[in-house]
Amino acid sequence: MMILCPKPHNKNPMQESVPPQAGKVLISDPFLPDANFNRTVILLLEHNEHGTFGLVLNHKLESALSDVLDDLPSGKSVPLFKGGPVQLDTLHYIHLGPSILPGAKEVIPGLFWGGDFDMVKMQVSLGMAHSGNFRFFLGYSGWGDGQLDEEIEEGSWILSSINPSDLFELDSQSLWKKCMLRLGGEYALLANAPGNPHWN
Repeated sequence: MMILCPKPHNKNPMQESVPPQAGKVLISDPFLPDANFNRTVILLLEHNEHGTFGLVLNHKLESALSDVLDDLPSGKSVPLFKGGPVQLDTLHYIHLGPSILPGAKEVIPGLFWGGDFDMVKMQVSLGMAHSGNFRFFLGYSGWGDGQLDEEIEEGSWILSSINPSDLFELDSQSLWKKCMLRLGGEYALLANAPGNPHWN
């Protein structure tokens, strides 16, 4: 996946010293020019020698879960999100624990990824899998080995921590701004900046 990066600037002094890892989030630079990642917050689910896998948390789609699963009419009220530009024909999901889904992977305490899909559909049908405890995504975001580390060094991304409950913020459009405000300093000021710096 190629990402157009802004002109490199000095490394964020508030940047976490730990390397990217599962359970961390990427907060995009306010002026990142790539439309796929403009003002996004991405949850990292895998980061190893083979590359990085993550899901954009705040790109809500107009479609609902029932639009991609014909046998799930009760999924009309369950929103869908665009996890990234890669393989938009794949469905991914995260959920708050404690998990009862066999095969689910605990990313950070209280937050799970994947698990038995038949049980997921059953929970949706029973009204137990809703936007307050599940989030469903079409597609994902991916980087090759070492690519994400380079982009963080260039200033395209801010690496940060997040509480599991924040991932299910009902107003997904405010998530990026809230994350920037929590960083404080210059980032809190940039939270209200227009998308195009020439608009200032």
